Amino acid sequence: MKAPKLGPIGKGWVAEVKTQDGARFVARWNAYEIQNGRRVRVIRGPYEIGPKSSHGPGLRDIKQARLQWKKICWQVFAESYSPVALSRSAQNTTREASNGFPEMKVKDFISLVYEKRRKEGLEENSRINWEYYRDSFLVPFFGDYSISEMNDEDLIRRFMEEIADRKFSLWTAKKAFTYTKAILDMARDLGVIQGNASRLIPKTQRVPKRIKKPQSQPSISIDQFIALSEEIKTPRDRIILNILFLCAVRRGELFTLKWKDFHEQNGMYVLDIQRRFAPELTRSRNGRERSREKGRLPKRWQFLLSLPKTFLVGANTV
Repeated sequence: MKAPKLGPIGKGWVAEVKTQDGARFVARWNAYEIQNGRRVRVIRGPYEIGPKSSHGPGLRDIKQARLQWKKICWQVFAESYSPVALSRSAQNTTREASNGFPEMKVKDFISLVYEKRRKEGLEENSRINWEYYRDSFLVPFFGDYSISEMNDEDLIRRFMEEIADRKFSLWTAKKAFTYTKAILDMARDLGVIQGNASRLIPKTQRVPKRIKKPQSQPSISIDQFIALSEEIKTPRDRIILNILFLCAVRRGELFTLKWKDFHEQNGMYVLDIQRRFAPELTRSRNGRERSREKGRLPKRWQFLLSLPKTFLVGANTV
């Protein structure tokens, strides 16, 4: 059995009221609440938006009051209702924007709807990564737009151009676009918007061309490897080449290997790395000393790597 829908119904309405201190604008809204074990529909408010004023600080007319309420309504609701209730309210009401309902801002949609649904089950690294992109890219650019305004192909292209202007990497640009697409996907699935403009942008045009692409390290072909191996006369150097090319290790990782790390098992040499090296002090460019663990191997090396015995034949005698 589904839980009864609770929370605000729509976004409410704005009215002008007369007081001893002058005219003021207030907002009220309908909401479903539980009273005496039953779900009832009630009118909540009034929430004071501000005084009416023909000059100076204040609101000129009912139109300005409605615009102000549009900006703050979700913050007001968040003080009284659970995130689940607000998510359902957003789903039920913002789809009717064509009938005059104000729309939720992107920053409110992220905090009240997107994060509440997505954060459950996130690993720590994923959460930190999301918060970085949210605070550094998404909210600063899209925060004050409504969801329907965000769902604009030209605006998304401008967002990506700004990342290019800030000279971020290709990986950062792709990740920012992925989060943008995910937010619009959720808004579309909830019925807040129709379609997802980010998916209309061709994959080859999503990242501006002027963002520099990372260059891979130089490599050699199998024929070049064979030719180079034939030129090497020292068995030790030939083994170094074999491990670098066939085992895909890094140069720094290769330098940490010792003969005691190799153990013969069933005609194969098994490489077992289990140690850590003492830290050493190095001097950085600014002259400060910093500690670095010499020869520390990454986790991907904490396993047994099997090597053909022919790799090492005669090498330890040189």
